[in-house]
Amino acid sequence: MAPAGVWFAVPVRMTGGSGVKRSLFVVLVTTVVLGVVAGPAWAGSPGVWQKIGTDVGSSLPAPSAARTGDGYLHAVWSAQAGAKAAYAHVRISPSGTVGSVAKIFTWGTLTWDPKILRNGAGLQVLFSGLYNTDPTHPLSKGAFYRTTAGKGGGSWSAPARVGKWTYAYANYGTGATLEGDGTPVVGGVLNSDSYWHVGTSAADADGQFTISSGSLLDLSLATDAATGAVWASWYDLNKGGIWVRRIEPTLSAPQQAPGSVTKGSSITPDQAVAMVAPKGGGVYVAYCVGYPSCTSARLWKVGTSSTLTIPGTKYVRTLDLSVGPAGRIWAAWMSNTDDHVYAVRSNTKVSKFGAVRDLGQPQGGYVYKLDIEGSLGRGDVLVNAGSSGGINNIWHTQVLPGLTLTASPLKWNGGSAKTVTFTVRDAGAGLNGATVKVGTKSCKTGSTGTCKIAFGKLSPRKLTATATKAGYAKDALKLAVT
Repeated sequence: MAPAGVWFAVPVRMTGGSGVKRSLFVVLVTTVVLGVVAGPAWAGSPGVWQKIGTDVGSSLPAPSAARTGDGYLHAVWSAQAGAKAAYAHVRISPSGTVGSVAKIFTWGTLTWDPKILRNGAGLQVLFSGLYNTDPTHPLSKGAFYRTTAGKGGGSWSAPARVGKWTYAYANYGTGATLEGDGTPVVGGVLNSDSYWHVGTSAADADGQFTISSGSLLDLSLATDAATGAVWASWYDLNKGGIWVRRIEPTLSAPQQAPGSVTKGSSITPDQAVAMVAPKGGGVYVAYCVGYPSCTSARLWKVGTSSTLTIPGTKYVRTLDLSVGPAGRIWAAWMSNTDDHVYAVRSNTKVSKFGAVRDLGQPQGGYVYKLDIEGSLGRGDVLVNAGSSGGINNIWHTQVLPGLTLTASPLKWNGGSAKTVTFTVRDAGAGLNGATVKVGTKSCKTGSTGTCKIAFGKLSPRKLTATATKAGYAKDALKLAVT
């Protein structure tokens, strides 16, 4: 049930007078004065959840983030502004310091899933909505719109229409990507149709496809860096499962993601399908396998027949991906087992994942939407979480990739001296330059990720070994001297 005094977005399927299926997406919001939200510069450093948006209003708004060349992360989300809808923006430093939140603009209605992208050295937000109820107003055509800002995100341009589709305000999932030359592509899905637009002109034709007997939700777009092709992914409510197809420069046949349907049933992603395209080429999609509960999340490289299981993902609910350095991929999710947020990073070949990190949860908050951005190595995680009182907020934290420490032997007789070999790995690969400590003794790993510590005669005891390296979360394990 919605909290008292808050109206929120509800998609309602309708049939127009012409017999064309439509949906009405209404966003009515309350409270908060337009402008900058005063407050301290918070630091959502690794392991610390900081509340940055207090004006969300419901579980529907999905945060979106993009990083500018100066290393700052910029996030936007659907917010409240008195009796109108707004988009909020915040800038976050590489170290996790969160600046003040400001409203970009207010409209009568806005979709809950704006997409923020780079725009050269600056930023752009692609979205849809209705400025007011006057059908003659140029901003009330129900199309996609675009606003831009410099790299600081402090001043945004007046929104301008993008493309011709006039039901974008009612779509069931907005997707956006950049082509290789920086040209934006924005798209949406509505019932059995998908529309997309390349570039920023309102006059150019839109792309469009129809899925027979389909009902499309949660669109994502990504650009393959190797081929320049733009791919779309979505969830099909009627046929079930996650689907993908190339939409630019030519339209390919739809492909169903392997294992995304179990005995005719599947689990909806509840937000945009998790989809990324690393700089080295290829497109990856992550999704739940199993029904009625998610048995695991799988990562699929589009065009291949195999998938990679993301560790620790049983009973996943909300899932997102991000491209990390050197072709690595970050995955982040909320688990229905304990309502915690988890994250993990792959190796450079995307063939193995590292140690799963438990980020806990925002205080009293059940996570409904989630976004991760990991291009600098550590991950910035943004969530829309609801408190026990039913009020939703946007929260931020950072996560470091995890180390995996092993030892041989783990147990030995202390009646004689023993040398123990330690190995420190990052996603299966030996890690050079990590420090291993056991009490006052230590060693540093070499190129294979191994180092040794010699122990003299010891009485029976338990020892703790720890592995650390800058830019990583430490790992520890127990040793036993008998």
